Amino acid sequence: GQTQYDPLFTTPAGHQGVTFVAASGDSGSFSGVQWPASSTNVLSVGGTSLNLQDTNGTYGGESSWSGSTGGFSQVEVEPSWQQGVQSSGARTTPDVAYNADPNTGFAVYDSVPEQGLSGWQVVGGTSAGAPQWAALVATADQGRALAGRGTLDGATQTLPILYSLYSAPNTSGYSTYTSYFNDVIDTGGGGWRWRWGGFGSGNPAMPGYDTATGLGTPQAAQLLQVLAGNTTSSTGGPTT
Repeated sequence: GQTQYDPLFTTPAGHQGVTFVAASGDSGSFSGVQWPASSTNVLSVGGTSLNLQDTNGTYGGESSWSGSTGGFSQVEVEPSWQQGVQSSGARTTPDVAYNADPNTGFAVYDSVPEQGLSGWQVVGGTSAGAPQWAALVATADQGRALAGRGTLDGATQTLPILYSLYSAPNTSGYSTYTSYFNDVIDTGGGGWRWRWGGFGSGNPAMPGYDTATGLGTPQAAQLLQVLAGNTTSSTGGPTT
C-alpha cells in the first residue's frame, strides 16, 4: 500500500516544484521505519538532542535523540541518490535531522489549557523538526524565485542536492560536507545507543551518514546557498 500511495508526494502536473517533508517518527529504532517518511519522494527528518554552551545559545554540539526513528525499509527500494551513503538496496531513513528532544526543545506559548497546562511550555519531537526543515526549503524556494529559477521538486531536486553534498569521513570532501551539515556523532557506550523500545546496536549516530540522524542537522546559511542554486556541490558539479 505504501508504494501505491507514494505518487501522492510528487509535484502535480503543471505545478511549480513541491518538496514534501515528514517527521521520521518518535518511536526510536525498535519498531522500524515509518511511512510516509520512508517514501522515496519525501524528505525524512530525524531528531537530535541539542547542547548549548551558554545562555546566549552558542552551539555546543548534538547527539542522537532517543526517540529518533530510523532504519531500513522493508517496502521502499533504495533511491539512486542514496547510493553514495549506503548500498543495502533498501530506502533508509532519516535523510536529515533537527533538534527534537523535549528536554532541549522549543518554547511554545499555549493560551488554551491542555491537560491542565497552559502558558509557556517546552516541546519537542521529530514533528517539531520537520516543519523547520520545510521552512528552510521554502526560504530557498523564495531565493530561487527571486533569481528566476523554479522551486524545488523534492524527489528530483531537493533530495539529490542534499545527498550530493555528502563525503565520507577521512575523504578530501568531508570538510566541505561538514560545512553544510553538523555531522552528529554519539560518543561513549561502546557503539550502543538507547532507543525507545529497547537497547540496540547498529543505530547510533556515527561519523558520516547513519540511520539515527541521516546526513545531520543543517548549517542553515551555507545550505540555503546550495538549495537556492547559488553555489556548487562538494563533488564540484552544479546543483541546479
